[in-house]
Amino acid sequence: MNPAPGYDAFMPHDLLHFVVERELGLTQGIFGQVAAGGTARTFHASAQGVGRAHARTRRRARARGESLAREGSESAAQSERSTYICLYEWLRRSTDVARRHRAQDFKDDVSGMRSAMPTHEAKALNAAMIDRICAALDGTSRQWTELGDGQSFTLVWPEGRRHAGRR
Repeated sequence: MNPAPGYDAFMPHDLLHFVVERELGLTQGIFGQVAAGGTARTFHASAQGVGRAHARTRRRARARGESLAREGSESAAQSERSTYICLYEWLRRSTDVARRHRAQDFKDDVSGMRSAMPTHEAKALNAAMIDRICAALDGTSRQWTELGDGQSFTLVWPEGRRHAGRR
């Protein structure tokens, strides 16, 4: 929604995270946690129902969400860094002058992030992967911007990448 943190008419922040995590295979990132039944300390099911059974179900869901968030804290941090870098790359490569100009605001931060990235993250977020993610962002942005009021589209989290977590 506009105004909101991370609002972008071409690529909402959470949608950007989804695409980056899916392409990188981050099973314990934000959306991997959600796919495993967690909340990533961000998303919450609407409270429906009353009584002890529903309260118990909500407590269990909260506990599972917290457990998955603790387990996935490094992946969530990797997701944040990778998403920021990919947003920069996507904007920098845009044919739209305003978006390319916007990318310049990120340039110094991205340079610092890249130099401080753990080796395994830098290897995963190589040039070929960034090309792949930018192509996926182009397609997803096109779907997003073509939506009319009340319309939707669905992105599917790969079933084989669902993090089971602990029970």
